[in-house]
Amino acid sequence: MAAQLRQSADNIDALPANAAWVGRLGTGCLNVQKALSSGNSQEARVVASTFAPMRSVYLPGDTVRLAVDVQNLLQPITGLTVSLTSLSPYVTVRQGAFVVGSMLTLGRASNSTAPFRLTIAQSGIPLNTTVTLRYRLSASGGYQYDQFVNIVVNPDYVVLDANDLAVTMTSRGNLAFDNLAGTVGTGVTYRNSGNILSEGGLILATSATRVSDRLRTKNGQARQSFFSTSQAVRTQPGPRADQEARATFQDTIPVAGSRIRSVGVGVRQRAYAWAKPGRRDFVVLEYTLKNLTADTLKPLYAGLFMDWDVPTPDGAARNSADWDPTHDLGYCYALGQQPATPCRPFTPACNCCAAAPLPCIPSTTPPLPAPTYAWAMASLRLKNS
Repeated sequence: MAAQLRQSADNIDALPANAAWVGRLGTGCLNVQKALSSGNSQEARVVASTFAPMRSVYLPGDTVRLAVDVQNLLQPITGLTVSLTSLSPYVTVRQGAFVVGSMLTLGRASNSTAPFRLTIAQSGIPLNTTVTLRYRLSASGGYQYDQFVNIVVNPDYVVLDANDLAVTMTSRGNLAFDNLAGTVGTGVTYRNSGNILSEGGLILATSATRVSDRLRTKNGQARQSFFSTSQAVRTQPGPRADQEARATFQDTIPVAGSRIRSVGVGVRQRAYAWAKPGRRDFVVLEYTLKNLTADTLKPLYAGLFMDWDVPTPDGAARNSADWDPTHDLGYCYALGQQPATPCRPFTPACNCCAAAPLPCIPSTTPPLPAPTYAWAMASLRLKNS
């Protein structure tokens, strides 16, 4: 039914008001009378796209294979071909032709044995660029139909996904996402769950008026204290873990009389993730801080802000946070459900997820049933550098 409605629609690309959106308005305006009376419509379309390697983002220089499944949804079609084109100068299609031939109604075909091949540009790509790829399906008798798929290249973040906990680490101190809208980054997930961290990131301060972070403030705005000095990169495998990530950033050095109340600290951030059993439920975050000012920063406060969305059965994600002074551990859990006993990581007995390399104190609490989670975040340990 949907295919019949699409192919009987009136094309509206030629309207002057739509000039900027040609090719992006679907097949046009619905014409229900035509849909009910036409019996010879054709529509073949790409029903599945499989990228290899399968990633949420791609890096400069990456080579990508793209396999598609095509299905004919209406009348039999002959001479069908699928061509792939990049609408961006930052992605080159090395092999972009798939000759399908004839297809009966509901017939399917795949190019998995000879997939499309793409290459990401080596340099010059703006950060977090969305690239649009166009499928053009054409067949005998003048049939033509376009579909589009997007990929993100040269991200200003990396995703640690070696184990059950997938964490986005940005180049400027944030976790999960690099913006408040939650569109730059892939969030934090556990065992393929939906996103469970609305916002997170590093906070540095010397007083209530000298604070540096990139977190929300008021009126829907975010502080922009940190700027990147080296883009986040991921190494797999790394010398210490199955996946490692690193980035450096800093805030502005304070100037006497300036309205900018920054701290003046450079940060080297590292992250580690392991795939082996017993280490699949946590990611380690490591921060090294360097005083960039001519003064002694005393006191200097450092912490991680986390706005968790630990799921509840009703979908409300009502959470509570608490502190365990015995174990030096902060944790968050879903309200109305019993959280697991907080414990430190690096043991199969732990039933929580933590973010610092602390010795483990095993928990005797049995694992929590899905979808209840207890997420823990250990306190930061600072090293004078």
